[in-house]
Amino acid sequence: MIRFKPQPIPTVMMLVSLAILIGLGNWQLERREWKLALIDSVTARTQQEPIPYAQALRLHAQGDDVQYLPVVVEGEFLHDREVHLFRQSVEGAGGYHVFTAFQPIEGAPILINRGYVPRERKDPAKRPDGQVGGRLTVAGLIRTDGEPGAFVPPNNPSKGEWFFRDHKAMGGALGLSETPPLFIDAGNAPIPGGFPRGGQTRVSFKNDHLGYALTWFGLAAVLLGVYVAHQVSVGRLEVSSTKRR
Repeated sequence: MIRFKPQPIPTVMMLVSLAILIGLGNWQLERREWKLALIDSVTARTQQEPIPYAQALRLHAQGDDVQYLPVVVEGEFLHDREVHLFRQSVEGAGGYHVFTAFQPIEGAPILINRGYVPRERKDPAKRPDGQVGGRLTVAGLIRTDGEPGAFVPPNNPSKGEWFFRDHKAMGGALGLSETPPLFIDAGNAPIPGGFPRGGQTRVSFKNDHLGYALTWFGLAAVLLGVYVAHQVSVGRLEVSSTKRR
């Protein structure tokens, strides 16, 4: 036999808190489904046939999501105009990504992330073989401006310190009057001398939403357990058994 006379204020507070915790858990499950769909979409996009860079620009202007879309562009690198973004290689080694101005056959110069160089190869003079000249075709993935996170320092163009992508600031630092908003991360085509080393794009997304959901649901269970224990301790909830004769 159960006798339950709940305390009004603690019970209302518990029910409100319980609803919030369960709601947060359900929200994280919805976020997990969204993230899985995003991963599938981006993975499929990277496997498409490359399109011309100019076409990607038109799609972007129409509001289409072109992030990670494979593209090709023909033109010539302007090797006297490069900036260096603090980055690790895909293997985790510290260094820089080299962003170099590239003059397409038509249109304004664009910025291409040619890839990773270690700290000791930051100076172009220490990787002369990699400064390939003449007309060539570059294949890679479209990238857009980055967003500084809570632990990412602001860019400092005056000191040549770059921590996230910013096409306007980078283009301005290189003396480019107009810079399209789409970068290209160059693929892993062989480069004379080995640097910059392309193919540095990380197509991965953190997906911890299931763990977060279980945390919220776990807190809800703990809250309910504490409430029940409290009600028992103050004599508001009693469970007794009746014996039949």
